[in-house]
Amino acid sequence: MTESERKRRNRRDSLSATVSMIAFFAISFILAFLTLFQKNFGQIDICRLGSGAFVVIGAFLTLKYIFGKGYMQFHDYSFSAGVLLIILGICGMIRAYELAAVSDQLFSLMTLVTGIYFLQCMIQFIKLGSGFWIAEMIAGILAVSASVIGLLDARMVLERIYMFINWALLISSALAVLSVILSLFLVRGFRRRLEKAAEEALKKQEEQKKAEEAVSEAPPVPAEAEPVPEEAPVSAVFLEADETIPEKPEEENTSEGI
Repeated sequence: MTESERKRRNRRDSLSATVSMIAFFAISFILAFLTLFQKNFGQIDICRLGSGAFVVIGAFLTLKYIFGKGYMQFHDYSFSAGVLLIILGICGMIRAYELAAVSDQLFSLMTLVTGIYFLQCMIQFIKLGSGFWIAEMIAGILAVSASVIGLLDARMVLERIYMFINWALLISSALAVLSVILSLFLVRGFRRRLEKAAEEALKKQEEQKKAEEAVSEAPPVPAEAEPVPEEAPVSAVFLEADETIPEKPEEENTSEGI
């Protein structure tokens, strides 16, 4: 697999995961909205609708794994998640009456998932250098706190605020959709900056390599010749020789004349 194919596959996987998260939060928002503003829908109808959505999402994940070559990825568990959602959705549609009795606990679990996602976005935004991590932290703390109140069945809060957990799920799921979209843009911008920095570094290395090759291929510079000392004229040489050679003294004639 080439580098471009690997990048294309990673982008496709991240896009499918993003679509799945948006679908989950959108379904959560719709269910909370129906319980709050649509009185024609009863708790049983809403439970069946939510269970049917689980089946649809599960089928999408299962088909993505089979036809999207997810089996070639070591970290792709979309088939397992898809089959699990399909089974849970079918069971939910069959046992919708029992689910309607514990709808508050189900909505609390969905709010808990949303709150944990806010905390993950907080860490992600900190690493990406975005100032929105503060908003994600506040949203995560509030969503997790609301879900814990619903799961523990805290009557002190639930009796004072009408449809408390439904409002918590409605608001948190709407904010979660915005967080997914914001995270998508931030990650894309961060990747573009990394790719641009890598291209600039590669370009600089190529320029440096070309400069080194040009220096190595250049002809060698000849060394400067040492200056040759000037020879003295011949007359000057003889004059100096005459001055330096001492004169031989005349020998005295000690021999007697005959």
